[in-house]
Amino acid sequence: MENEKAIKILKGGVGDSKHHKAMRMAIKALKKQIPQKPFKSYLNVQDNDYVYVCPACERFTETPDEMEIDSIQYCGWCGQKLDWSEEDETD
Repeated sequence: MENEKAIKILKGGVGDSKHHKAMRMAIKALKKQIPQKPFKSYLNVQDNDYVYVCPACERFTETPDEMEIDSIQYCGWCGQKLDWSEEDETD
């Protein structure tokens, strides 16, 4: 089952307040597993000097080179899964 489908199912459940709290926690954790693209934050536009920022917590994340991309899959601050694929790649 994909995360997006599980989130929809969990949101549709009913129960007591503890059940709802557990569902909110599960939904939050599942959302972190859906990869999001980090965005560039330019430090110096003229020099094309930039860092990557996590789309979930908006903190600086590691900026991988081609050799490190496979090892930096999650934000070190919040645990959001990151999508380093190029914009022009197709599935």
